[in-house]
Amino acid sequence: MKIAFSKLAVTLLKGLLIVVLSLFGLICIFAVMMSLSLWYMEVGHR
Repeated sequence: MKIAFSKLAVTLLKGLLIVVLSLFGLICIFAVMMSLSLWYMEVGHR
């Protein structure tokens, strides 16, 4: 019983880690795109 529970816990933790990492990656990509577009707008206006 304990072994199955620990396996389930490890699986849940791995899933949570993957979700957190993908969210972090999406936020990073969004931030980079925002800064690039702002920089492009600043350069384009000059």
